[in-house]
Amino acid sequence: MAGVSRCMKYSMFIFNFFFWVCGVLILGISVWIRVSEAAQEEIEIDHSLFSGADLLIAVGAIIMVLGFLGCCGAIKESRCMLLLFFIGLLLILILQVTGGILGAVYKSQVQYYSAFSFMSSQSFVSSPKPNKIFVFAG
Repeated sequence: MAGVSRCMKYSMFIFNFFFWVCGVLILGISVWIRVSEAAQEEIEIDHSLFSGADLLIAVGAIIMVLGFLGCCGAIKESRCMLLLFFIGLLLILILQVTGGILGAVYKSQVQYYSAFSFMSSQSFVSSPKPNKIFVFAG
């Protein structure tokens, strides 16, 4: 039985370590997009496009904290850290279910705002001004 417990412990550690690394990458890239001067010059038309980067900053920070709690909680076998990890995952699950229910209830409004957002971003992408932020190879 000790072998199974040890295997679960290190499996959880490795999984949460990769989870933490993903959070660090998301946070780092989104902060870089948010503060880079090139991105600010290119998105001077519509500052609402930065809301995506702001959202990714929050998501990256949450993933990083949860990955840290799961990683350290697993390796130290800390009940407190693992409980905080569980509560964080439970809150995310509740938010996802709530978002799904609200999306189903307000389906027509979601479709309208999605189409409006898509059309406004489409006009931004097809503007005559070159969009360097969207060019990754070149």
